Amino acid sequence: MRVYYIKKARASKTLRICRQCQREILPGEAYRYITPRFGPEKYWCSAHSPRQSDLAGGKLSEAYAAQEGLEDDIAAFRRGEIEDLESSISTAAEEAERIAEEYEESISNMPDSLQDSPTAQDCQERADALREWKDELEAVDLSTEEFDPDSVSREDYEAEELEAAVEEKRQEFEEAERERVAEEVESACGNLQI
Repeated sequence: MRVYYIKKARASKTLRICRQCQREILPGEAYRYITPRFGPEKYWCSAHSPRQSDLAGGKLSEAYAAQEGLEDDIAAFRRGEIEDLESSISTAAEEAERIAEEYEESISNMPDSLQDSPTAQDCQERADALREWKDELEAVDLSTEEFDPDSVSREDYEAEELEAAVEEKRQEFEEAERERVAEEVESACGNLQI
């Protein structure tokens, strides 16, 4: 699907709302839009672009949406807005399994003469890729190590400074663990090849 870029919006009776930030696109502002085969045009302000799920259709769009949802949750995890990624991973894995089953159901609904067609093979390859992605997501190690306060050398600090130093080291340790987990999940999330 083609994405159109408009440098300067004209006045229009059509209300243009960015699909990502829900802000109205005013006359004079730059924006992007797509025209799906079915349905109304979709708009994005100059700060946002359409995602893969917006440009694809059907089951493929749902698979990309699951991946993008997990990517959004990883970003929120890094910002500290959510505590863990376990529910996000399980949701994405369940979606991948559901979509893989839909692809296989599509193959079984084809007439016998088309069961070995290139379309059926594409459906099977996508189902297999989604199942591999699900397995990779479920294999991610989400465990984190606990901070050991005794790891802070007491000789380097005065008695008044010790408590603040321990808390500072704890925060650094927890941030490093969060980043490690986020990188592992991000690596598995990016491995969806369909």
